[in-house]
Amino acid sequence: MNLHELSHAEVLKQVKIKLFSEYHDYLDIFDRAMIDQLSLHHFYDHKIELIDKEMFSRSKLYQMFNHKLQKIKKYLIKHLNKEFIFFSFASYVSLILFIEKKDESLHFCVDYRKLNALIKRDCYSLSLINETLTHIQESKYLTQLNIIVMFNKLCMHLDSEDLTIFITFFDSYKYHVMLFELINELTFY
Repeated sequence: MNLHELSHAEVLKQVKIKLFSEYHDYLDIFDRAMIDQLSLHHFYDHKIELIDKEMFSRSKLYQMFNHKLQKIKKYLIKHLNKEFIFFSFASYVSLILFIEKKDESLHFCVDYRKLNALIKRDCYSLSLINETLTHIQESKYLTQLNIIVMFNKLCMHLDSEDLTIFITFFDSYKYHVMLFELINELTFY
């Protein structure tokens, strides 16, 4: 059965059949229709703690070719429509850049290296793969959950949104959702 050919209600019904009843209250996090919807702010929003707020510096934009400007514009329109980013103004902004993928297409990135240098690092130890495998080797069942919706649903804390501002040739923008370019983001998952 191809889930892409089913209606939204039929897909959720099929997911519910396959999902353990303990997870039925969380059915919405498997809902592909909610991927592009911005979630509300919660107590667990990602907050950035800085070591030193006085060390911010301003960066200059660098020249870009027209095909990169078109790629930026497409990215901005897509994420503005989703309300993942908003127009913003601040004295400190990060630059953008592109990383070329294996297929030679361009991946939009915000250069948060300067900001990351100022962020207070979390001190959580990560489990080693051997320890994890030792814990699960006696298990009879393993459940893999594809929580696609949640990766764009963790909001930035309201106090931290201004730190995510990036500048383009078009304008300045800030993120309302958490980014993978920032340090400490993995402790959120």
